[in-house]
Amino acid sequence: MDNVLSDVREKAKGYGIEVERVEVQHVHLPPEIQQAINETRTAFLAPIRSEREAEAVRIKLQKFASVLRSENVAMNMLLDNFRNANFVTPMNFMQSIFWKP
Repeated sequence: MDNVLSDVREKAKGYGIEVERVEVQHVHLPPEIQQAINETRTAFLAPIRSEREAEAVRIKLQKFASVLRSENVAMNMLLDNFRNANFVTPMNFMQSIFWKP
């Protein structure tokens, strides 16, 4: 960078221009390197994001529990998790084996 600055200063002197500094505005990295940087950043931030999301859920549940009692909130969460669930039941021909009069 120092070599670039001295070269630019030298060339600019001929035009009566004084150059104080040279800045790099943007660096174009090869796509593979940019992708690796993005993946590293995502991997680094994922645990932090998960911790923040878990903390937000904890706070929300604590607020619900202060109003509804913790047993009711637990039951509500349990029922929410069973929504749209598919339970395996014995086939018709097997029901006779398990059926007790």
